Amino acid sequence: MKRLILIIIFPLILYGLAFGGNKDVVFISEKELPRKIGIVGPLPFKDKNIELAALGMVKNVIKNYLSGKGYIVVPLKGDVSFSKKMSFKEIKKVFKTNPELDGLVTIGVYQLSSFNVAFAQYYKMDGEICLFTKKKKLGCWRESATRKKLSIATDPLGAIATVVSSVVSSEGNVNIKNIIFDWAFKVSSLIPSFSSAAKKPKILRVITNITKRPFKMGDKVIVGLEGTPGGKAYFDIEPLIKKIPLPEVENGIYKGVYVVKKGDSLEGGIVYVHLENERGEKRDWVETSPLVFIDGIPPKPVEKFSATCEKDFIKLMWNTRDTDVTKFELYRSNNPLSGYVKIAEPVNFSWEDRKVEPGKAYYYRLICLDKVGNKSKASQIGPLSLPVLTKRPLPEVIISDVSSGKYFLNSTATIPFGTSLTIGPNVDIEFQKNATLKVEGNLKLISGFILSNDKNGTKVIQITRTGKLDVKDFQIQGIDGIQVMGTLNAEGLFVSKGHRGIVINTLNRGVLKKSTFRELDEGLHVEDGKVVVEECDFERNKVAINVKRGDIEIIRSNFIENKVNIKSDVALKISKNFLGSKDPLEFKLKGQIDVESFLSSPYPKGKEIFMKDLKTYAKKKKHQAIEYLNKGKYQKAVDIFKEVVKVYSDADTYIYYIYALSMIGDPSIEQVIDEALKKYPFESRIYQIGIRYYLQINKQDKAESLLNKGLKLNPKDPSLLSMKVFFHKIENKK
Repeated sequence: MKRLILIIIFPLILYGLAFGGNKDVVFISEKELPRKIGIVGPLPFKDKNIELAALGMVKNVIKNYLSGKGYIVVPLKGDVSFSKKMSFKEIKKVFKTNPELDGLVTIGVYQLSSFNVAFAQYYKMDGEICLFTKKKKLGCWRESATRKKLSIATDPLGAIATVVSSVVSSEGNVNIKNIIFDWAFKVSSLIPSFSSAAKKPKILRVITNITKRPFKMGDKVIVGLEGTPGGKAYFDIEPLIKKIPLPEVENGIYKGVYVVKKGDSLEGGIVYVHLENERGEKRDWVETSPLVFIDGIPPKPVEKFSATCEKDFIKLMWNTRDTDVTKFELYRSNNPLSGYVKIAEPVNFSWEDRKVEPGKAYYYRLICLDKVGNKSKASQIGPLSLPVLTKRPLPEVIISDVSSGKYFLNSTATIPFGTSLTIGPNVDIEFQKNATLKVEGNLKLISGFILSNDKNGTKVIQITRTGKLDVKDFQIQGIDGIQVMGTLNAEGLFVSKGHRGIVINTLNRGVLKKSTFRELDEGLHVEDGKVVVEECDFERNKVAINVKRGDIEIIRSNFIENKVNIKSDVALKISKNFLGSKDPLEFKLKGQIDVESFLSSPYPKGKEIFMKDLKTYAKKKKHQAIEYLNKGKYQKAVDIFKEVVKVYSDADTYIYYIYALSMIGDPSIEQVIDEALKKYPFESRIYQIGIRYYLQINKQDKAESLLNKGLKLNPKDPSLLSMKVFFHKIENKK
């Protein structure tokens, strides 16, 4: 009998000892345990200086541990605040307000603070948990835990903190959270659990780098989990993203990372951590303290980024309408693509850079920052440089970049083969008589000006077969031509007041974009080569483009007030250009030029008009004019034919047109006859109607001259031969 009593009582003694001196706790069977519970607290019993954030961590950790034991934690309704141990009468009031609950847990904290011992800092927590049903208190458990500062890897339960401690912004958060975990693990291990919970994987603790500070674009949200080894773990950041993997990096230690992407935005999100075992049974952990804030929306770049170069400083100016911008970062380099160094963090919309030297080129990048540190795309400006006030000579051999300032050249200067250099920006070069720049290597012209003072026309720039010229926003005035035998790439080139703008005679490719040729004898002269002319303006030139040989593409360009727009000795097709008029007869084209389409007004506003569409329309109008002619409405017919021949001028149209003119005695008929014969010199019917007209107005000599011309080109034409007999009879009568 005594042995039986010992068998029954001994486990109870062990159970009581396991509670660490919690004498009011007795054995609790699983049937007595409440399933749905609410949590009251925690609130400080003695230490009133505990931070609310720390108390929130306590509640969150206890809630997760109780969930792991099989309890269902339900949020409480009503006022459940307290500052001391609750009486059972007060407990009943909470149950009355929350009738769906089976049980209630209260958390009280006696101490949660740090203290110093022998020059070392420690953290301590002392707290108590009590469990109630609607009928009685099941028990209370009080535990304490002490941990030396940053001693996060001295025990198995602290190992997980080493995974994320390097990225936690507040060192104190790591220590506070670890002492809370130490205490919560000890005290919750005393609380009875449901047998079904034992089958599920265990989560001992979760560590994150989440703080009150929002995550910005590119930041990492790091989650570490310590629990049952060999499982499958992942976490959610609700409601932003789900199922972010948590790979097992050590035995029972899992770590996952989410990198904030552009456009991510979250206010008060919650992290849910999940661990599954091989049987598919899952354990969840809800990390509600602190909440997650994410701002992955970068500010917009600045607007109207501009600069002025003063005597001894460069002034930068900009604007922004993005209200999220709090400051700017300004970077500077002497290279447009690399080497940028931050020189200022302006808070206003301008900056004066006084650490610059005359003649040196500077590039600037400006970035907007919002309150969380997101950065906009960089806005760039440059090259910029302070002016050099004295005029300097260019050397005869140029092997290094020519920076901003005033220069002159009075002989031949050479850029040797194998050399790549830049002239500009803000370079002003005066070419004196017979001065020439010979390019055998690679030359880049940027934002500068070249002026020739030789009234006879200096050949300012010569690009040899080995040379290459790149131009960006450069002005050249009063020259005899840039002679290109090598390679040309020009954008924003402005050439004016000279003999020839550019002469191309190359086996390579020449490209001209967004360039202007004004008041030249010839804007572009192509001797040979493959040339592309795109979005260029040719204004007030004698001949805008003269093509001798080669393959040239002209597109989306404007020809305005030139005497001749295009002259070509080779077959040429052009389209989508404004040729100075909507009237095809006024296109000022010479040579074998086929216009497939043209613009109704200068690019980019002009609409494309296809010649084939005009011809279709002209054919319809031709038939309408013939109908007027048959009805005797000759003036209406003339008016229509006058427009039709501009687009669709076949031989029949001219014959009808001349006949209609003769019927009203229009003096322009002779001009139309000459125009028709130039286009159709072998068409005998045009000769016939012309001869009849001249005979009708008693211009026999002109009629006979026209007949002889027709017979010369058409000696066997029977109609013209019969007219020859008619003239012989007239002569014999005389």
